[in-house]
Amino acid sequence: MVETRSDRDAQNKVWEMIKDIEVATLVTLDAEGRFHGRPMRAQQKSFDTTLWFFTNNDAPVVEEIGRDGRVLLSYASPSSQDYVSLFGRAKVVHDVGKQKELWTEGMRVWFPAGAEDPKIALLAVEVEGAEYWDAPSSTVLHAYGYVKAVTTGEPPKPGENAKVSFT
Repeated sequence: MVETRSDRDAQNKVWEMIKDIEVATLVTLDAEGRFHGRPMRAQQKSFDTTLWFFTNNDAPVVEEIGRDGRVLLSYASPSSQDYVSLFGRAKVVHDVGKQKELWTEGMRVWFPAGAEDPKIALLAVEVEGAEYWDAPSSTVLHAYGYVKAVTTGEPPKPGENAKVSFT
């Protein structure tokens, strides 16, 4: 069974694992109750328990979150073998000051009018929990795991897996 932790070290580990992953998949429920995922980029340099994303006011995600704020975020870095899923509640925020605070010039690709564009909305995801898989990424370790599996019939220890509570 996977251990559930609620200590600050575990919460910080989640942030360390996701902070350099540029794109996450944000999953919501559509009008028919089906899962709907789309790539999103978090816009922050630190993490308390809220993740922030820019979107257009008329994007389907705004309507979906208006109906049901439960969301899932999935982050993956195959090169480092880091995988994290987070769940929580999202809300749509219209706050030009916060938009300016989170703005980076790279956002202009999607929002050419800049941080004060009235067509922009922010999504604030209040993270309630997470689960992570932190596996060794070295080719040597993978080779060792293969040899161990072949010779002993036992799989190698895949790395650390834990659930983390943020509430």
